[in-house]
Amino acid sequence: MIEQLKWNPAVNAAEIGVSVTHGVVTLSGKVQSFNQKIMAEQSVRKVTGVKAIAENLEVGISPNEKRQMRNLRRPL
Repeated sequence: MIEQLKWNPAVNAAEIGVSVTHGVVTLSGKVQSFNQKIMAEQSVRKVTGVKAIAENLEVGISPNEKRQMRNLRRPL
Protein backbone atom coordinates (compact mmCIF):
# COMPACT_ATOMS: atom_id res chain seq x y z
CA MET A 1 0.00 0.00 0.00
CA ILE A 2 2.76 2.42 0.92
CA GLU A 3 4.50 1.79 -2.40
CA GLN A 4 1.29 2.63 -4.26
CA LEU A 5 1.01 5.90 -2.31
CA LYS A 6 4.66 6.73 -3.06
CA TRP A 7 3.99 6.43 -6.80
CA ASN A 8 1.43 9.22 -6.65
CA PRO A 9 3.25 12.59 -6.73
CA ALA A 10 0.16 14.38 -5.37
CA VAL A 11 0.40 12.43 -2.08
CA ASN A 12 2.99 12.76 0.68
CA ALA A 13 3.17 9.09 1.70
CA ALA A 14 5.44 9.91 4.66
CA GLU A 15 2.50 11.61 6.38
CA ILE A 16 0.03 8.73 5.89
CA GLY A 17 -0.26 5.67 8.09
CA VAL A 18 -1.58 2.47 6.54
CA SER A 19 -2.87 -0.70 8.12
CA VAL A 20 -4.63 -3.66 6.49
CA THR A 21 -6.92 -6.25 8.07
CA HIS A 22 -8.76 -8.82 5.94
CA GLY A 23 -8.65 -6.58 2.86
CA VAL A 24 -9.83 -3.47 4.71
CA VAL A 25 -7.28 -0.67 4.43
CA THR A 26 -7.18 2.04 7.09
CA LEU A 27 -5.55 5.34 6.14
CA SER A 28 -4.62 7.73 8.93
CA GLY A 29 -2.62 10.93 9.34
CA LYS A 30 -2.79 14.40 7.85
CA VAL A 31 -2.78 15.65 4.29
CA GLN A 32 -2.54 19.25 3.11
CA SER A 33 -5.68 19.34 0.97
CA PHE A 34 -8.94 17.60 0.25
CA ASN A 35 -7.51 16.72 -3.18
CA GLN A 36 -4.61 14.84 -1.53
CA LYS A 37 -7.13 12.95 0.61
CA ILE A 38 -9.01 11.83 -2.50
CA MET A 39 -5.79 10.95 -4.34
CA ALA A 40 -4.62 8.78 -1.43
CA GLU A 41 -7.90 6.86 -1.46
CA GLN A 42 -7.79 6.41 -5.23
CA SER A 43 -4.20 5.17 -5.09
CA VAL A 44 -5.05 2.50 -2.51
CA ARG A 45 -8.16 1.35 -4.42
CA LYS A 46 -5.88 0.30 -7.30
CA VAL A 47 -4.24 -2.41 -5.18
CA THR A 48 -5.54 -5.92 -5.81
CA GLY A 49 -7.36 -7.42 -2.84
CA VAL A 50 -8.58 -4.16 -1.32
CA LYS A 51 -12.19 -4.73 -0.26
CA ALA A 52 -12.84 -1.48 1.58
CA ILE A 53 -11.12 1.68 2.82
CA ALA A 54 -11.54 3.12 6.30
CA GLU A 55 -10.35 6.66 5.78
CA ASN A 56 -9.20 8.56 8.87
CA LEU A 57 -7.23 11.28 7.11
CA GLU A 58 -7.37 14.84 8.40
CA VAL A 59 -6.90 17.82 6.13
CA GLY A 60 -4.44 20.32 7.59
CA ILE A 61 -0.78 21.01 8.16
CA SER A 62 1.22 18.08 9.55
CA PRO A 63 3.59 18.46 12.52
CA ASN A 64 6.59 18.00 10.20
CA GLU A 65 5.41 20.80 7.93
CA LYS A 66 4.78 23.10 10.91
CA ARG A 67 8.35 22.49 12.07
CA GLN A 68 9.71 23.25 8.60
CA MET A 69 7.70 26.46 8.42
CA ARG A 70 9.04 27.57 11.82
CA ASN A 71 12.60 26.90 10.66
CA LEU A 72 12.04 28.96 7.51
CA ARG A 73 10.90 31.95 9.55
CA ARG A 74 14.05 32.03 11.68
CA PRO A 75 16.50 34.83 10.89
CA LEU A 76 19.76 33.83 9.28
